[in-house]
Amino acid sequence: MGRAQGALLGLLSLAGVGAFAAYKKLGSVIKDRLERYASKAAGTAVSVREVSVNPWTGAGSIRGLVIGNPAGFKTESVFRVDDIRVRLEPKTLLSGTIRIKEMVLDSPVLTWELGPGGGNLGRIRKNLEARTGTKVKNGKRAVSETSERRLIVERFVLRNARLRVARSGLDGPVLLPMPDLKLEGLGEGRGGDSAQQILSQILDATIRSGLDAAGGAGDVLRSAGKAISKTLGSLFKKKS
Repeated sequence: MGRAQGALLGLLSLAGVGAFAAYKKLGSVIKDRLERYASKAAGTAVSVREVSVNPWTGAGSIRGLVIGNPAGFKTESVFRVDDIRVRLEPKTLLSGTIRIKEMVLDSPVLTWELGPGGGNLGRIRKNLEARTGTKVKNGKRAVSETSERRLIVERFVLRNARLRVARSGLDGPVLLPMPDLKLEGLGEGRGGDSAQQILSQILDATIRSGLDAAGGAGDVLRSAGKAISKTLGSLFKKKS
C-alpha cells in the first residue's frame, strides 16, 4: 500500500470516528433536553433510556420513555412507551428552528389512577396549565416563550395505545384500547414553539385521548364500586 492510499485510509478512519462521535453526542444532547423540558412541562420526573439520531438522514429513535406519576399516586408511571420513531429535516439541526417531519409512538401505555382526591391524569393537566400560565385546549396554545431553539412538528402519530385503569377495589388493572391520535402542524403558524410548549401540546392531547377512552371503563368502575359497597355492608353487619 502506497503512502497516498495509507493517508486516504487514515483520513477516512478519522472521519468515521468523528461522525460516530457527532452521532453519539447529538443523541445525548437530545436525551438531556427531552428529559429536562418534559419534566418541567408535566411537573413530574421523566426519563429516557436512549436517543439516537442520524444527523445526515434525520432518522432517529427515542427508546424507553417513562413519565413518572405525581406525588401521592401508587402506580409506577403515568405514561410509558418503548420506542418512538422520529424523522427530522437534517439541515434544520443547525438552524434556530428544528423541523420534525414525523414522530410516531407505537403501543404506548397511559395509566389512569383514581384516588379519593381525583385522578393522576387530571393532576398532570393542571401541572401543564400551571407551568405555562395558560390553559391548553384542543392541542393548541397561545403562549409565546423565548428559547434558544424552536421546534415544528409536522406530524405526530399515537397508535395502538392502551389505557390502564387502576383503582382500589378492582381485582387488577383494566386495559382499554385508545383511539389513534394524529396532530399536524404543531408550531407551524408561529415559526416554531419551544420544546416545553410542543411537549405540553402532545402530552395534553394524549391525556385527553385517554380520558375519552376512559368512558368505556364506566361499567367496570361502577361494578367495582358496587363490589366495594357490598363488602363494606357485610363488614358492618358482622360487627352489629
